[in-house]
Amino acid sequence: MKMLLTLALAASILPAGVVAASALAAPARSQGVAYAGSTSQDQPVSFVLARDRRTIKRFDIDWYGPLTRCSNGVAYVSGTTFGATRTKALKLSSRRTFRHTYVDALTVPGVARVEERPVIRGTVGRTRASGTFRATAVVTDGAGAEINRCDTGTIRWTAVE
Repeated sequence: MKMLLTLALAASILPAGVVAASALAAPARSQGVAYAGSTSQDQPVSFVLARDRRTIKRFDIDWYGPLTRCSNGVAYVSGTTFGATRTKALKLSSRRTFRHTYVDALTVPGVARVEERPVIRGTVGRTRASGTFRATAVVTDGAGAEINRCDTGTIRWTAVE
């Protein structure tokens, strides 16, 4: 996650261009039931459903804030991991749905700080899953002045076992 935030930070403070942040690997089957797919932004999404099929152990999604949705006109590129060590596993409801949000921040002392607020929602079926994702990102300089503010808008995602 820190690598992706670092890439996102670089993309937001560089004068032009977009930094590629896609580094997702397909989840290992020995960890549970693996699903993989893509988003409406043509970015990868993958997750591992626990063997009991009640919990998503790890959920990875790449995303970007398009330049038209960023305050300084520079696209913001990142990726988010739910589960793993940074957040709790995602519990499925009795209707096989889930929703989770958290705040992730990275500070490069004296240079910049980036704060991301991702929200994931979804439904997991027997062999297919789908849902939505949205994130906002705020990048500030070392003095705390805002450099860039981005919002992805609603991103749809689908994945299959």
